[in-house]
Amino acid sequence: MRTNNAAFTLGVISLIISFTSICICIKYCDFRGSTTISTVVASLSILVSVLIGFQIYNIINLERRFEKVRKDTEKYVSCMGTTMAGVTLAEVGTSEAINHDYLLAAKLYLNALLYIYEGGLEDDNILHIANTTSQDLFNVICTAKKKCSCISFSIQDSIQAKYILAVERYASDEIRRSILDFIRSLKIISE
Repeated sequence: MRTNNAAFTLGVISLIISFTSICICIKYCDFRGSTTISTVVASLSILVSVLIGFQIYNIINLERRFEKVRKDTEKYVSCMGTTMAGVTLAEVGTSEAINHDYLLAAKLYLNALLYIYEGGLEDDNILHIANTTSQDLFNVICTAKKKCSCISFSIQDSIQAKYILAVERYASDEIRRSILDFIRSLKIISE
């Protein structure tokens, strides 16, 4: 808003200068006589004044656009960093599942889904990774149950709510209920 006021003020000043130059030109130039040079100079001074005012207005608008692009870029980079952290956690979770450390794999998969969810990017590749991560989490839970291994750890209730949101967003309908039951069965600690 402040930028618009400055642009408007500078535009008005430019118009005042243009009007003043027209008045001075009319007062000192003899339009009845033979001076065509004075007419050309007056026209050029008016055009230059208008051009300067237009350039000032464009510079102010350009600065505003640059600021908007900078903010959008910072936001995107932040989202991308958070999302890539989630992808990395998913890869580490896969290696832990291969090593049969189902507890750590489940924690890593849950945190990977949370980071991808908090990143907020809706790219097709990211959605595929999130779906795959939720499928991997489901597989870890099922494998641990088959091997009679109990996967349980403590989480804060606010984190549980975020896990639930992430799973509801990315898990397919077939596995969503099992994962949500698992999350709800975790021990809750107060914050």
